[in-house]
This record gives sequence, structure tokens and C-alpha cells, in this order.
Amino acid sequence: MRWGIESSVSLTPIVH
Repeated sequence: MRWGIESSVSLTPIVH
């Protein structure tokens, strides 16, 4: 889980 840059830039947190 990388809830930081993904959620900030893409507004779609990568939790695959």
C-alpha cells in the first residue's frame, strides 16, 4: 500500500 503520492496526484490510491 502506498497511500501518499498516488492519492495526492492521481486521486486514486493504488491498493492492488
